[in-house]
Amino acid sequence: MKHIKGFKIFESVKIESLDLDTIYDLSKFVDYFSYLKSGLLRGNAYEDFKLWCLSQAYLVILIKRFPDFYRELVDNPEIKKEMESKIKVPFGYDGSKDYGKEVTDKGIQDLIESLSKSIESDARSVKNLSDSKLSRIFDEVLIKSISPVLTNVFYPGYMSKIVNLKFLDYFPENMSDYISEIVTHVIKGSVESYSKLEKDPAAIGKKFISLLKEISKHDLNFFKNVVFPDNFNSAIIEYFKTSSDSFKVADEIKKSNTNIYNQIKSLLPNLDTAADLGDLGF
Repeated sequence: MKHIKGFKIFESVKIESLDLDTIYDLSKFVDYFSYLKSGLLRGNAYEDFKLWCLSQAYLVILIKRFPDFYRELVDNPEIKKEMESKIKVPFGYDGSKDYGKEVTDKGIQDLIESLSKSIESDARSVKNLSDSKLSRIFDEVLIKSISPVLTNVFYPGYMSKIVNLKFLDYFPENMSDYISEIVTHVIKGSVESYSKLEKDPAAIGKKFISLLKEISKHDLNFFKNVVFPDNFNSAIIEYFKTSSDSFKVADEIKKSNTNIYNQIKSLLPNLDTAADLGDLGF
């Protein structure tokens, strides 16, 4: 709640239920639009990224399903003013947190698009944005967004796509354990699958190091504390022992995954020095 300052009350619209099939006129459209805009602001103010995503997904549906109503809302200053007057702004929200400006990568765009399709298919009518049906849909879409990227991550052309999971950085701490379980489960399968195909230990270690480099390159903070499987960690450690560019490798491991770095550090006490030198460009 660090983005809350002072207090101010705004008039807002109350939605009895969120039912896409009840929107027959511009007035109803404006009510729904302002309600969802309020959801975006609540997501920003309380750093509830899940709420923000659901609100954004519903807005995508409204705009696509009712282009004429949306065009009139955008083009008519009076209607736009009416809509804005109905938005409920969280008490004292100072506007400094705005996921709409912070999260612009392709991964979040794909997530929102998948959410909107699933909502239209399975949740056309719910009580509100906190409905358990929406939570179930969100979890399913999240898993479907993560799995394809990590399942194939060690195969040609796929590793660079891990940047599409940058949006995981924005989920609050109370969801991190749940998401980590998903990520760890998928990565474990990927590691086992690749290790069966590639028999050269050096090549395996090099491939796994490449993943850590990619994580470091895109500053994927969520992955810094992900628990990778033991065979992944072992391959990294063995590669590091024999790598000619150990300074740079140490620095990139430190930036990409804290758990792996600490494991290697327990075996190689001088790792911090190597990482510092790597950071300096040696």
